Amino acid sequence: MAKPTALVSVITPYRNAAQWLSGLVETLQNQTYSHWECLLVDHGSTDGGPDLLRHCVTDDPRFRCLAVPVSPDGRRPEGGPAVPRNVALTHATGELICFLDVDDLWHPCKLERQVQMHLGQQLDVSVTAYYRWSWRTPGQMQLCSPPSRLTAWSWRWGNPLPMLTVMLSRGMLRSLPQPNAALFESVHHEDYLLWLRLAQAFPSLRYGCVREGLAIHRRFQNNLTAQRWRMPMWTLGVYRRLGWSTWMCWLSLLVWTTSHAVRLVRERLGWGRRWLSPKTMLDSVPQGRKTLFQSDQ
Repeated sequence: MAKPTALVSVITPYRNAAQWLSGLVETLQNQTYSHWECLLVDHGSTDGGPDLLRHCVTDDPRFRCLAVPVSPDGRRPEGGPAVPRNVALTHATGELICFLDVDDLWHPCKLERQVQMHLGQQLDVSVTAYYRWSWRTPGQMQLCSPPSRLTAWSWRWGNPLPMLTVMLSRGMLRSLPQPNAALFESVHHEDYLLWLRLAQAFPSLRYGCVREGLAIHRRFQNNLTAQRWRMPMWTLGVYRRLGWSTWMCWLSLLVWTTSHAVRLVRERLGWGRRWLSPKTMLDSVPQGRKTLFQSDQ
């Protein structure tokens, strides 16, 4: 077990996700690195999720249950997961920041191995490889490997930093010049926008990647990441938010679209996809194999 040397703040926004909450709690409680806090931010749930969550974490003070504040007229701010993530960041106390969506999963050794590399190499940003599971092919999953190093082309080819495995040094985030008080802006691809801002502000970003698959991203039909036909316009919006010239926006979108099309073809052909087997990470994550990949009801 890794010696606790840095507190990791894990940020999880959720809305009407009661069916996933117990699995999320197990995923974190099974981490071999125990020096973490998890900030779970409710964004207007109506399915009883917040009450269920409080019951699940009553005896574990590492979980902190928060909610997006309501306005004087009783409404909660819109803006997708950016809003609850910003709420969590204002309460986070860890030296390292991670993000885990409620329906994703981590290998029990994910934090231990990543913290060891992140601190040992004095990185600003680190990621790990991960597995992608899709409702289209429920008996298989695809191993996805982020780039071993970041270049100018890495940022143009697509989002090089998977949200479910990224680890950020809090000091770097504090020094990031922001046009607004909120770190995440209320746009689609808000994570990609933040990474591009980091790349602009810190050209010599210290980056590292654990090549092991230490997380599982589950893609269901109603996930935002499954709405591929909308993504090009979302990406164009990100480039415009950065203040790039019109020709640079469209040129970057052409590169991104080409890369995205190649990845889509590879995915449909099954390149890199692996059959689930007892030797995969599935046997060491909570809940057992069958319930990990239940249908999105």
